[in-house]
Amino acid sequence: MSIMKPFRLLFASAIVAGIVLLGWRLFASEEPLPAGANAITIPTRDGPRTAIVLPAGQGPYLTVIVLHGGSGTAAEVARDTGFAEAAARRGFTAVFAQGLRRQWQDGRVGRSGPPDDVAFLTALVDRLVASGVALRGHIYISGISNGGSMSFTMACKAGHLFRGVGTVVATMPGGLDRCDPPPMTLVMINGSADPLEPYQGGKVGWISGGGTLWSVGQTTDFFVRVNGCGRPTQRALPRRDPNSPTHVTAV
Repeated sequence: MSIMKPFRLLFASAIVAGIVLLGWRLFASEEPLPAGANAITIPTRDGPRTAIVLPAGQGPYLTVIVLHGGSGTAAEVARDTGFAEAAARRGFTAVFAQGLRRQWQDGRVGRSGPPDDVAFLTALVDRLVASGVALRGHIYISGISNGGSMSFTMACKAGHLFRGVGTVVATMPGGLDRCDPPPMTLVMINGSADPLEPYQGGKVGWISGGGTLWSVGQTTDFFVRVNGCGRPTQRALPRRDPNSPTHVTAV
């Protein structure tokens, strides 16, 4: 694929930081946004929608749109996930979008109706490109939990807008009426013992919004086919703490 390896590593590193630092706090604090960030408003048929933009500088830059998890906020993600710091170090623009009622309508079975978050995020991309913040063809989308599933939904329904997808504890929403993404890079981080976003798929824990999701294997197999990849392999990574029961497998 055409995406540079260093950015793929950066993309994965920023997502890992989200696992470590994001606590899914239910109520936003009054802490200030990262220095240089600004809020924008996008008119939609569901009313005004907002996002926080942390530009890399004047002119269009490679851009990562980050989606909070259920019950989260854009401001929390901007402060706590490490994306803002990674953007400053590596010179990319980070954009933190806000879901209505702190949720994303990702279209999974068991969740239906407004708002139209596909339309909102599509309009957000158009706004970023039109205002010279982002460069079309160099935009990525990432999210945690409900935000990660929404990222998959965007790959399915507006995949031409994105060069890659990165998710933490999320899989493909079950029952989407259409999923036809173009080839794109995918970074996924999941836990096999996750009680809310089941590794084997199926019903989602109530705190994550309910509904159903694909399994991790079904999601990765789907993108293997989309990208025309060979048969995936698995590699166990070395344990940093021999006393920890946790182990990591790279696929």
